[in-house]
Amino acid sequence: MRRSPRPGSAASQHKHTPNFYSDNSNSSVSVTSGDSCGHRSAGPGPGEPEGRRARGSSCACQPSACSEYHERVRSQGQQLQQLQAELVKLHTEMSSVRAANSERVAQLVFQRLSEDFVRKPDYALSSVGASIDLEKTSQDYEDANTAYFWNRFSFWNYARPPTVILEPDVFPGNCWAFEGDQGQVVIRLPGRVQLSDITLQHPPPTVAHTRGANSAPRDFAVYGLQVDDETEIFLGKFTFNVEKSEIQTFHLQNDPPAAFPKVKIQILSNWGHPRFTCLYRVRAHGIRTSEGAGDSATGDAH
Repeated sequence: MRRSPRPGSAASQHKHTPNFYSDNSNSSVSVTSGDSCGHRSAGPGPGEPEGRRARGSSCACQPSACSEYHERVRSQGQQLQQLQAELVKLHTEMSSVRAANSERVAQLVFQRLSEDFVRKPDYALSSVGASIDLEKTSQDYEDANTAYFWNRFSFWNYARPPTVILEPDVFPGNCWAFEGDQGQVVIRLPGRVQLSDITLQHPPPTVAHTRGANSAPRDFAVYGLQVDDETEIFLGKFTFNVEKSEIQTFHLQNDPPAAFPKVKIQILSNWGHPRFTCLYRVRAHGIRTSEGAGDSATGDAH
């Protein structure tokens, strides 16, 4: 004989549990769910498969909201393109400005280097017609150690003639050397020049290869030579200080102004070298006159 289940057992609970999913259920309760748009939709009705109802529960965006969103994205895209174009334009302009400034700076540098801050016409340049009067110029320095001395310079391995003082190339070793601490050089100018200034140039001790700058000229005098090639007019005595700038300009005592076809630089002492003195570059400044002017020069004859 079968025993009936006791009250409260699993079988009893299963017997009395209502079946909400049965097609024969008379209950009117339905399951609701929320879609992606926030609306609540009824669950599957009687006889409707659940999968079919689930597929139909998704909700598309509202047409007005989608249109506004796409318009906002398009506007922001256009703004980004405009900003990028402006950045490219600004970069191009800055590059042009930098290039122009660099070119301008380079021009100023080359101009200053060519002028050497003297900014005076130089009539003692071989390129404009100046030359050396060798008959009135001291002899070159020569002895048994000459070759050894010049070989110590990396750029030249031989002694330079006095014409080197008429060239703009000034670097260690490229100078004219004469024996001792006293000598002279006479420069034939390209025409008659009313001399106003004389400039001497010597490399500073910091770039000298041997014994600093003791071979540089120290005290010197300047004379203007008359047309007869014998009368000399004293134009001043000066001191070249190696502790100052490598380029030094000295104002001549040429008053009233007189024009000379030649100028003599007489070196009276150097800065201590016992055997020779080196002269690098000499410049003569003034105003070039006609051939007939300046014959009545006055001054102290030497």
